[in-house]
Amino acid sequence: MTSSLPLYVDIEGRNDASVMPPGVFCGTSSWTFAVCADRDKLQALAQRLISDPTGGEWQVCVPAGLVLMIFFNEDSLNSPAQPIGWTPNQEFVCSIPVLLQSKSDPLKVHIGLLPPWVYIDNARGMVTGRESWGYFKNLGTISAPKEWSSDFCCSLDTLTFTPVAPSTEGEVTRLVTVEPIDEVTDPPTHIPGLPPAQHATIVELLRRHVEEDALELFEKAVMALEPFAITVFNLKQFRDVTDPTRACFQSITTSPLQVTKIESMHLLPQGLGVMIEACGSEQMAQLLGICDCPAKVLFGIGAELEYSAISGATLWQARTGC
Repeated sequence: MTSSLPLYVDIEGRNDASVMPPGVFCGTSSWTFAVCADRDKLQALAQRLISDPTGGEWQVCVPAGLVLMIFFNEDSLNSPAQPIGWTPNQEFVCSIPVLLQSKSDPLKVHIGLLPPWVYIDNARGMVTGRESWGYFKNLGTISAPKEWSSDFCCSLDTLTFTPVAPSTEGEVTRLVTVEPIDEVTDPPTHIPGLPPAQHATIVELLRRHVEEDALELFEKAVMALEPFAITVFNLKQFRDVTDPTRACFQSITTSPLQVTKIESMHLLPQGLGVMIEACGSEQMAQLLGICDCPAKVLFGIGAELEYSAISGATLWQARTGC
């Protein structure tokens, strides 16, 4: 299939916003916060992004009423395939753990993360992420520390519109904040070992929040994960130039994140909360089914690591007429 595709047209000497993958992330501090959400609303959102476009060819299951809010503070992002330089990189990702199952081959099951919201602080990362893998990326200002401290805080600021109306001027809003909502006195706890040994730890953490009917399938899929790899699913699409209500291209892609080095992992202390601002143009809390804000963080994990966003695969692609 790939060999039959036309060559991508690059113009040498032009600083293109779309860079050739892979993306290599070095000096990464990541902060992952798990919060409870309405499983039915998560299922409806995942259905809209995966099952509905494929006409049911791929079934999506949300095994738990759980959302992962992830902040990244990265020293450098570069592409060895197009080595023109590097930039610092900060991102915020809101992900739903999901299972994907093929209708034609029920034994074909994938586990990974579905990110309906991704914010990044540079245009090159936004354009490349959207065009190459299909991430729902937007621009934002992300603040995430390099290490834990007594005044720990992660935040996302982005352009919003309230109310949604032609006369409304956009303004920058603090959309997401993670900080202590109770007194936090304990330091982070070191998590020993590296993946795939971490799989058992992750399963144990999620066990309390996964529906019983999906737990067995969930555990089998987790243990089948490739070591050091996390799969992300995306609905990759582009608006048609003639009819912008239609997609001229649409596919479901896998976007592997290959972890190459883990310096450390820590379980964060209890007492953190996630505040999501309600805005006319951004209904994150409502779509996720997070009713109480700030929402209590069930568990948080901090990590120092390096990883790469590598070439993925197309699980499904819409057939378009000529």
